[in-house]
Amino acid sequence: MSSLVNFKQHLRAVRVAAPSAVELEPEPEPVAEPEPVAVERVDVEAIKKEAYEQGAQQAREALRQEIQAAQALQSKLFQSLADAEATLSASMEAALPELIVEGVRRVVSKWSPSAAEVETSIQTMLAELGPEPGVAEVRISAADQAKLEALAGGAWANPSEMHTVVDAKLKEGEYVVSSRFGRVDGRLDSKMTHLRKELQ
Repeated sequence: MSSLVNFKQHLRAVRVAAPSAVELEPEPEPVAEPEPVAVERVDVEAIKKEAYEQGAQQAREALRQEIQAAQALQSKLFQSLADAEATLSASMEAALPELIVEGVRRVVSKWSPSAAEVETSIQTMLAELGPEPGVAEVRISAADQAKLEALAGGAWANPSEMHTVVDAKLKEGEYVVSSRFGRVDGRLDSKMTHLRKELQ
């Protein structure tokens, strides 16, 4: 390459710049070759085995917690059932007498005794007053009085000292016998009250 410079006019003087004034680009530093990296050998099987063991351990722990929760729930359920059974049993024991009384009431209220049963009931009530009750008053329903009067051949043995009174308030099968020795109440309500006391 030519370093000749042409000027249109003559130059009076020429000065050459000192070499120190010239800026030179620095030489690029040599790039160091990278050192070879040592590659460690990875044991894939060991990693898989470790991951499997961790997963299995976590699964076992989760299962153990689930079993404990189920056992606790089962225990609470059994306790609740036991408490409910005890409460139900106590309620039934308290309600049983009344249930029995109500059941007997329904059966007896529909009972229509025969003439022989009416006679037997009255004789039994008279016996409760003692072997010789003396003059007694027997209050009886109109229906039962009619049954006694209809007994064939006068089978109704009405003692002379027994006075029969028809009571419109009494139902079939209800009787009240009184004498100087006491009073026997054979009304349905009285029987149910007595039965209720016996069941308590």
